[in-house]
Amino acid sequence: MSNHEPFAADSSAAANGSLAVVLQAHQEIASVIKQAAGDLPAAHKNQRLSLGRWFEQPVTPDQVLGRPDALSICLPLLESSKSGVGSLSRWQIEDAVHQSLGRMYSPHPQSLRLFTVLVYPLMLLLFCGLLVVGFSLFLVPEFERMFREIGLTLPPATKFVIDLSHLIQDWGLVIVALLVPAVVVLWVVTRTGSRQTANTTGVGKIDGILAGGRQAVAAWAWHVGLLLQFGLSQADAIAKAGEASCKIQLRRQSAAWADQIRTGYRPFESLAHIGGQRCQLLAEALKLNDSADQSAMLHEVATIYHERGHVVSRWWWEWLAPAIVCFVSILIGLIVTGLFMPLVELISGLTT
Repeated sequence: MSNHEPFAADSSAAANGSLAVVLQAHQEIASVIKQAAGDLPAAHKNQRLSLGRWFEQPVTPDQVLGRPDALSICLPLLESSKSGVGSLSRWQIEDAVHQSLGRMYSPHPQSLRLFTVLVYPLMLLLFCGLLVVGFSLFLVPEFERMFREIGLTLPPATKFVIDLSHLIQDWGLVIVALLVPAVVVLWVVTRTGSRQTANTTGVGKIDGILAGGRQAVAAWAWHVGLLLQFGLSQADAIAKAGEASCKIQLRRQSAAWADQIRTGYRPFESLAHIGGQRCQLLAEALKLNDSADQSAMLHEVATIYHERGHVVSRWWWEWLAPAIVCFVSILIGLIVTGLFMPLVELISGLTT
């Protein structure tokens, strides 16, 4: 059967029925996931614990199909349930969970939480902010009073420092009132991440925020591969993975592709970019006719895209701290120069 034709209704119903049998052991699956999460790094551990809590509640096959991390665990169990031996054993569930974690877990030790990576830059910004506030509230007013008494003509840099001091004195409380919600929002983002981060494999919070487009395509490709492995048609797999994507553009594009495939059109022949991201490898994978080959290649493509996104995001974060150091140095240098430049000119005038 061609991969571009829908599967028969009875085949789809049988697959969903087998998945429903697997989900009868959802409590046992949740227990094994939580136990296996204990040896993972904190960021991945929290994701797995969240998945374990999700499995504790009664879930439907359709809900599992919408979560690639859950589907990755259930796929090996489907084969065990089809053997007709009876209910799933503890060791079968443990084996499936460990297989899934091996596929989902990114081995990069530097895949840290966003907050962890930002600690040093945020500390620099905090120190700079406190220093500027201290200068503006205590030091600059004294210099301003002295300049006014002497009657000096102030250069632009000094005027800028004095204006900045007035701004902080007049609007400091308002600025703090705006910064506090911003910090809270940043904390919430780093704790919860996006829906795509919670439901995808190997996509850390850093990558999901900074290289979101590339990582979203990688997660989408991984999800489509799992759905094809489950037995959905290409059109149904693409539509389902699109519904689970956190990117609006990818959701809309997936729905359009699914409709085109169902009408017999091959939309991937000329596909080169998705949301500004180059995707020739993805297009080649989606043009394959065999579902098994297509699923395997999509997983390879997802891994490659994730690696590329990881490299890009790490590059940006590695340059963030030096950029903040330069900014802090320039700002402090400007303040010091602005305060002492009139005095230097005054002393120079007295000695000539």
